[in-house]
Amino acid sequence: MISTPRTNLIPFQQDDVDRLGAVLSEPRVMTFSDHGAMNDAALCDWLQRAIQTTEDHQLPLKLAICLKSDDGLI
Repeated sequence: MISTPRTNLIPFQQDDVDRLGAVLSEPRVMTFSDHGAMNDAALCDWLQRAIQTTEDHQLPLKLAICLKSDDGLI
């Protein structure tokens, strides 16, 4: 885990799907994304690939950025 005074950067885990969905399915958040807002299937696929790349390479290539104050994903 990597920490800053206000955040923790941690590898994604399967149980992150709900809080990740709150971000990646939001059209305003994903306005400039190549894929736009994600539906449930796209979200699960993205999360699985993020987890798999960590397992394949033995280091997290995608990290969840979470606020220390409430553990919210940003």
